[in-house]
Formats: sequence, structure tokens, C-alpha cells
Amino acid sequence: MKKSFGTRVLAMGMICTMTILGACGNKENVALQENADVEPAIDKDHVYRWEDIDLPVKDSSYCISSCSTEDSFFTLIGYYEGSEAAPEIMRVDYASGAVTELPLQAAYNIAYSEMTADEDENLYLIKTVYTDDWLEAYENEEEIAYSEKFRADNTTSTIVKLSAEGDIIWEKPLTETDSKKTVGSMAYVRGRGILTYSSGAASFYDENTDEGEEIIGGNDDSSDDYYFGNLYMLRDGNVYLYDNSYNENGLIIKKFNPDTMDFDEEVSIPNDAQNGNRIYPGKAFDFYVEERSGIKAFNLGDEQMTLVCDFESSDIVINYLTYIGDDENGKIFVINEMPDEGSELASLTKINPSEITEKEIITVGTIFISDEVRKQVSKFNKKSDKYRLKLIDYATDSAGADLSGYFDCVDKLGLEFVQGQGPDIMVVSHSAALQNYAKKGVFEPLDSYFENDPDISISDLLPNVVDATRVNGELYTVVPSFYVNTCVAAKDKLGNQKVTLENYKEICEANGIDPVVGMGYMTRDAATDFYETTGSTFINYENGTCSFDSEGFVNLLKFINQFPEETEDDEDNDEWEEYETYFRQNKALLLDYTLASFQDYKLLLDGYFGTDVEFNGYPTNDGGKSFLSTGMQIAMNHNCKYKDAAWEFMKSFYDDDYRNKLQRDFPIKKSALEAMAAKAQERPYYTNSKGEEVYTGDILGIGNEEYQLDELSKEETETVIDFISSVTDAATNEIQIENIITEEAGAYYENQKSAEEVADIIQSRVSLYLSENS
Repeated sequence: MKKSFGTRVLAMGMICTMTILGACGNKENVALQENADVEPAIDKDHVYRWEDIDLPVKDSSYCISSCSTEDSFFTLIGYYEGSEAAPEIMRVDYASGAVTELPLQAAYNIAYSEMTADEDENLYLIKTVYTDDWLEAYENEEEIAYSEKFRADNTTSTIVKLSAEGDIIWEKPLTETDSKKTVGSMAYVRGRGILTYSSGAASFYDENTDEGEEIIGGNDDSSDDYYFGNLYMLRDGNVYLYDNSYNENGLIIKKFNPDTMDFDEEVSIPNDAQNGNRIYPGKAFDFYVEERSGIKAFNLGDEQMTLVCDFESSDIVINYLTYIGDDENGKIFVINEMPDEGSELASLTKINPSEITEKEIITVGTIFISDEVRKQVSKFNKKSDKYRLKLIDYATDSAGADLSGYFDCVDKLGLEFVQGQGPDIMVVSHSAALQNYAKKGVFEPLDSYFENDPDISISDLLPNVVDATRVNGELYTVVPSFYVNTCVAAKDKLGNQKVTLENYKEICEANGIDPVVGMGYMTRDAATDFYETTGSTFINYENGTCSFDSEGFVNLLKFINQFPEETEDDEDNDEWEEYETYFRQNKALLLDYTLASFQDYKLLLDGYFGTDVEFNGYPTNDGGKSFLSTGMQIAMNHNCKYKDAAWEFMKSFYDDDYRNKLQRDFPIKKSALEAMAAKAQERPYYTNSKGEEVYTGDILGIGNEEYQLDELSKEETETVIDFISSVTDAATNEIQIENIITEEAGAYYENQKSAEEVADIIQSRVSLYLSENS
């Protein structure tokens, strides 16, 4: 079941989309923030310059394996399903950065995995040839494709030695163990041959005789177990196995002895090395490690890692590094895997601290820093010669625990704005707090900025979303995207009427539906969706009043009371998946839904209902209402010292290159929405192993059934645009008010008080809250 904002955020672990940027204020005041790292100066000692190196690969590429020699490194590039490209080997020269493509035997049924190199730049790869029977079973997602015996009977695996020019020198069968378990890592042992590691077992291939033998046996019954382990040849020529092992001194790495053919020496490494995604051998250091904040390094025996490159100070945003290496001069080379863009190669050169220009600092406060914000900050900093954005994270330990913890951080930050403190730009994910702060005059009105900007105008944006985010007629925020909270029903079940609080039971019974399950897996606990949507209509934020003691709210309480109470057993089972199928089976009427893409609409039509649908909205006394929710709102402090620079950053969230990379939510910019609609009308396909184009769409599950989502028709995309353009009410996520309603409504649901009595108490408590926070 698709839920609204609160449930969506909790399910995501409170990450990424929930961001707050603070307003341009006094830098001395910023230092008063208790929970944030507010030091404005950058770390000049760890700043590197990122320089792209043209890697001649196609889209949807990824790095399969990489290895290095004294003068260069090699990367084996593969392509995801849907690409017609075959695997490729690229050689990158350290001195010049020149990239050379090496020939590689390719066919639809040939795959390559691990790769290593010797000092003469001969390459060794694991090659696997698949039969058509296996490929067909794999493409049809048959379980037999993953069985050990079927795979062994339908594949042939070898180790191939290539010259530095890509010519095949020899090709030999793998040992029985390597063929059975699949080689997970390999390394060259100087003057001896190739060492492989396969799920706890090791084999050795003599470079003189070309023959392989098992040297360390694994568990014969380990086919279903996963044994992590990576082999590395270090700068001193020795080979080590890193498998997250510990001894009494902490994390260790195991040294390979070619005389005994065993890992018979343990060497300590920093315990925090395991926090990185992977370790990579280097020349200036024994190992490099990628962490979220940057690249660190260590030598064997070190107790702590050393910071090498600070990503934020260097204005570098990475997604996932699949290679880190360096040359003798300390220049670093990385391969960064970008979603939907493939592999990008770059060099990182240390900048002399004396060459780093001082800039005016504009602080950017956040509660959890999303990648999309990091990228926009980095883009701004690289472009601006005068100003630098400094990210500050205001998240506390409680912020990630639940929704209340997050909003506690929001409230503390809002209080600092009211007191004249706080960082430089603010991004909020809920409108209620924004309205309260805007009314206190802490934000800069933005209408004049739109009027005077040659690149963006309010007329370029959807007017309903713009108007929904206004406060007392003023526009205070940049809103890049939005989604819609609504309730959906099969059109043939509604006729020409809307489901209301009053006629819900009548329409359910007329269609042979039990009203108790008429909204699928709706319980009183899940009904908080109603509190932040329909419930918000009983609040007037502009004058700080509410009307929860009205007949309309009493009827809402009575409506929710008909649904069952959620038990601990309900929380622990997957019964809700069965309820998802009720709408298609004519067992449920109204689906609580978050519409965030054109594909969501296709899922409603072809999946949930299997017929035309109607956006009814949440039932009210006299109809149904749908609600806009903004994924992000960016505001500027009224006292901002560098307002023009702050605006340049804020408006960058309307850029097409930013919007086109987002996967979810509708863009508020009209041209971007039209482009998204056009893309949704394109028929998706991929090329199978035989070179045939197979048309397909996303496959999503509802209950135990899977549904393929094909492209939308022009009429379907127009239906979506017409609907989302018609929604004018904004959902609020005022967690304190929702908590008040939840706390007091329980007395009615448990038959301790009447609905009217509970409504009066809620009216009193919310009125007090609004008066104290208006």
C-alpha cells in the first residue's frame, strides 16, 4: 500500500529527501549551534582538483574489475542488461592519462569477471561461456539457473592470459573448486603465478606450467554460504587476503606465503577500515579506502587511517567508487559509478593550500544531507569565484529514530531563526513549520527575485503548486518537485458521485464490499494519513485558528472508528500484502495512494484495479480532497548578507539537468513536467542475449502477483497532468498536532468518551498550540 509523507519517510529510514538548509545570517551566530559542525573554513590541507578523463564507454556501464601496474591501470568494463555493448578492457596511462582500448573476445554467451596483471602488463581474466539453455533459464528468471549442478553442466570457465596488446597467450580450465564456487578475487604473485580465492577456498595457477591446483580447500557444503575475501598485491610485491578477520589486536589482513602456499602471517590494520566500501592497494600508501566524507588511506600496522581527500572541501560528489589507485607522484585515479550514467573516470590532484582562494561563506544547514543537495552545492562552489557554500548537518541521534525526532530538529532550527541565529539557507520538507516561520518575518520574500530573473519566471511553474506554498500571499520558497496524496477508486464503482464521509458505507455495500475493509489495510493507527491531509482543512494557519470542534471533524472521527485497531500481530506479518489485491478483486473500494510519477498511474490502472480509475481524494463531508506535498522547499533568511548569491543557488534546483536526474516526484517546472510525460510515453525495451529487442516495462509486485508496466498513452499522461494541476490544497506534516489528535482520539475509539467530547479536547489543545507557535 502506498502511504503518504510520514509513512514514506519512516520507511526510508529518515534519509535523503528530508533536508533543511538554513538562512544567510551572521557567521558568528552560526557558531552558537549546539548540534551542528559549523566551522565555516574549509580543510585546505586535503583539497583535490577533480579532472574528468574521457572513458570511451557507453551508457549503462559498470566496472567489473580493475588492476594496476607500475605505469598504468586496467579496468574491465561491463554493461547492464538492455545494452547491446560487449565487455571492454581499458588501459589508462598514469603519466598522460591517455586511455587505450584493448581487444577482448566477445559474444552474447561469454562473460568475464575477475582480472589482474603482472609486471609486464600481461592480463589474467576469468572467462565463462554459457549455453543457450542457461541463458534462457536466466532470462526467464527460473530458479534452476541458480542451481549449482545446472550451472556446472551449462557453463565452461577458464583463466585467460592476454598480452599487453590484448592478444591471447594461453587459456586453461579452472580448478574444480574455482569452477564450482565461482572465483571471487585473484592476484598475481611475482615470479610464481596467479592466486585465486573462491568462497573460502584458494587455488594457484603456475605461470610457467599454466596448470592450476587447489591449495586451500573450502567447505564442500558451502555452496549456499558467502565467504567474503579479496586478494591484493601491494607495492612491496606481497599478496594479502582481506576477509574482515579479527584477532586479539583487532582487524587483520593475512599475508600469502608462496613457499608454503598458505596465508600464514597476520598483520594489523585500522579497525575503522571496515567502514569503507572496499580497500584498494596504492603506491603512496598500502591501501586507500572510500568513505562518505572522502578518501582515507593506511599502511600495514597503522592503528588509524589518514585523511587524504576531503570530498566536501574539494567540492566532489561521488556515488560509488569502484576503483581507487595512484601513481608515484600521488595523483589519485578513481572510477565513479553514476546511476543511469555509467562509469566515469577522473584524476584527483592535490592543490597547494597557498593556491586556494578565500571566498565569502554562505552556510547551508541541513538535517541529513541528501546527495541531490550535495551535488547542487558542489556545482555552485565550482562555478563561483567569490562565494562558497558550506554544508552544516543539524541532525541529532534522535532525528533518525522516528518522525518526531526529525521534527524536533526542525523546531530547534526554527527557533534559532526566530532568535536571529542560524545558518544561511533553509530547505524544509513540511509546510506547516515554514508557514509559522514565514509569518514571523525570518524569510526573504521571493516574488521580486522571480520578476527580475532572466532565467526563471513564476509563469514557468505550475500555478497551483506555487499558490499552495504561498504564505499570506507571499512566496518564500523554491519548490523543485511535489507529489500528491489522494485516494483512488475504480471509476465503474462510483458512477458520477464522490465518496464522502457520509456515503462511504452506502457505496461499499452497493458494490458488495465490507466497509471495514473498504480501504484495504486501513486501520485506526494507519489513519494518521487522514490527520495530515483531511485534518489539515480544520486549521487556518494564516490567522492561527482551528475548528476541530466542528461537525465535519466529528464525522471524520466516526469514519475512522469503523476500521479495526492494529495489533502487534498485524505489525509483524505480511497480511497487508493480501489486502493490496482486494481492489482488483472487488473486495475494497478506496485506495490510500501517493501519486509521485506517471508510472504510478499505470500501476493503478494495470495493477491495483485493472480498470479505469477515479481520483476521489480523501473523503470529506461534502466530497473528496487530494493534497499536494512538496519534497523540498528552499528558503532564504531575510537578513541574508549575500542574497543574490543565495538566490543563484536556490534557483539552480529548477535547472533541467538537475530535474532530469531525479527519479521520483513531479517537477513544478512546466517544461520539465512535459518532458517527463513524453518520456513516459516511450516504449521501453532491452536487447536479449541473442541480439533481439524485447519490449518490456518495470515489473512491480502487488500481493503475490507481478505486473508489467508498459509505456503510457498520450491521453493517460494528460489525465495525470490535468489531475495534479487541479489539486490546490497542501498537506501539512505538523507532527505535534497529529500527536495531539492521535492521543485524544484513542479515548473515543476505546469507547471512553464520545466523538464530540474528544473533538472539544482536541480543539482546546490545538488552539493552545497554535497560539503559542503563531
